[in-house]
This record gives sequence, structure tokens and C-alpha cells, in this order.
Amino acid sequence: GGKGPKTRSLFSALDKKQIYELVYQGEAIPAHGPMPPAYTSWALKEDDAGFDLDAAIQAYVRREYGVAIGERTGEEIKVAIGSAFSTDDQYKAEVRGRDLTTGTAKILVLSPEEVREAIDEPVRAILEIIVRALGQTPPELAQDLILQGVHLVGGGGMLRGMDQRISKETALPVHLVDAPLECVVHGAGR
Repeated sequence: GGKGPKTRSLFSALDKKQIYELVYQGEAIPAHGPMPPAYTSWALKEDDAGFDLDAAIQAYVRREYGVAIGERTGEEIKVAIGSAFSTDDQYKAEVRGRDLTTGTAKILVLSPEEVREAIDEPVRAILEIIVRALGQTPPELAQDLILQGVHLVGGGGMLRGMDQRISKETALPVHLVDAPLECVVHGAGR
């Protein structure tokens, strides 16, 4: 157990495990493990299908440009210009891949709008889970969420504009914690 509440309200979108949890009175802890008695938690597991943002970018580039890119390239594009909410960024990403028709190397340029379109379906799926989870939240936790807001941890929360998109969809204040990746590790180690 913990030494008292470190985070009052916490939403965790764990990219690779696809486990979503709302934790009340405690640190981030894995939803798939045993729950210490001091914690109250609501967790929802979803299939892996539809949640991989990197794969969505790969599929978009293949479909729209006929170019194959690797998983690492998809992730680099996501980190460089990916966003869940419209931003003022005018940066574009130069992408190198293999032309599916000729088999030769091809260079293309992607805009932030294209990447946002590419990842829109998995982002919407994540938002649907959040809204569904909030709809089943106990009144005490709902009050805390209204007052304290939702705190994002994990890699999914680091997507530019994810906090704004969740806030727009839920009408709740949303905050990205200072060390989102480390927070998950520290919480799982407790």
C-alpha cells in the first residue's frame, strides 16, 4: 500500500496493455493485479484492435500514398507532428518509405492535419472508453474529478492535444502529470 494519497483523481491510458483505469485515493496501480484494500478502482480492459496509433499512421500512409513505412517511422511521425486536437503547429514531417508499386524508395511530406486524420479512429475509441468509464464512476469520485480534474499518465497522454480533446469531450479539467511514463512505472512498483 501507499503512504497516503499522492493523486486524488487519475486516468491512465496505458498504450501497450490497453488497460484503462480510474483510481481514487492512491497512486497509479495496475488494474490487472490484486487491488490493495485502501484503493477504490474502476477498470476496463479493451481489445488491442483499433488502439495502436503508430499502426494507424502506417495504414494511412499505405492507403493514401501507396508507401510502406515501418513501425518506428510511424512512431517518429506521431511524436514529431501527431496531435489529438488542432494545433497552431505548421511543421511537417518528411517520411521515407518504400513505394508499393515500384519497390523503390520514396520520400513524401505529411502535415499535422493528415496525421490527426490518420489517428482519429483510435483516438475516438479511447475517448469513448473514457466517457463510458466516467458514466460508471461513483458519485464521490465524480465530484473529485470535477474539482481536481483528470490526470493523464502513460505514453498515450503525451500525444499533443490529448488533454484538450479529453477536456472538450468530458467537460472536465485535464492535466498531464509531470513525468507521465515514470508515474506508471512508480505506481506499478508499489
